[in-house]
Amino acid sequence: AGISRRRCGMNIHFNDCVRLRDLRELVDHAVKNYGSRPGFREINADRVVTDHSFTDLKSDSEALAAKLRSEGMKGRHIALLGETSYSYIVCYLATVNWVGVVVPIDKELTTEDIVHLLKKSDVEGLFFSDSFSPEISMILSECPEIRFAINMNPSDNGGYYPSLDDFIASGHSLMADGYTEFLSEPLDADALCTILFTSGTTGANKGVMLCHRNLTACLFGAMSLFILPEKSFSVLPINHSYEFNIDVLGSIYGGAILCINDSIKHVKENLLEFSPQMSLMV
Repeated sequence: AGISRRRCGMNIHFNDCVRLRDLRELVDHAVKNYGSRPGFREINADRVVTDHSFTDLKSDSEALAAKLRSEGMKGRHIALLGETSYSYIVCYLATVNWVGVVVPIDKELTTEDIVHLLKKSDVEGLFFSDSFSPEISMILSECPEIRFAINMNPSDNGGYYPSLDDFIASGHSLMADGYTEFLSEPLDADALCTILFTSGTTGANKGVMLCHRNLTACLFGAMSLFILPEKSFSVLPINHSYEFNIDVLGSIYGGAILCINDSIKHVKENLLEFSPQMSLMV
């Protein structure tokens, strides 16, 4: 169902959409409507496919938020550095919904530029993917204000830095012991929740300050026009505004399975593996 409006001599059809106030409501909307259905599908280096449900997303993001808040991170700026993954999405939503401000960093930047943006955006916590492990020590030495660094997907042989899975497990334990009062705290939809850096093609990277209402307004506009199929294919870098705001958040809104491409080198193989019906691109 939907409505049509005539503009510039063309009929434009708009879908009936729920206008969500913030990203907490988005996650609750997905759990209510799609629950244990798979929402994210990813593939590892051994070509093993793993699914995560919308219920998993809510549970894991709330547990991570509990752990972060217990560590004194309420109101802090937390950076994300790495490739697209379910873990990245959990870290993003845990931060903006319950903790503080998330700062996605372009993984293609030089280490020097990464350090500059971390300092510029007052980052005090860092989630990184395993591919950045060799550089984290140097980054932290240049950014002494960063209080913790968590590996989102450590390799089998472990690593020097704590893992995201351990952080989430600790958060689940905290919540089981009654650490849940934060879940009832109000959320200001107009307060800063993310700093998104431009690519810097015309000068220095500029930090764009966005709130929940900015993100949900874009989401409402997109979902008014897009019909999501069963499976969508995520290819663009997740720190890009279009990829996260429309592809990731849109798939959560519409209940599509977001199939995550692990590498641009594997697009052909992953298309055959996932058989998606759609991919959103700029």
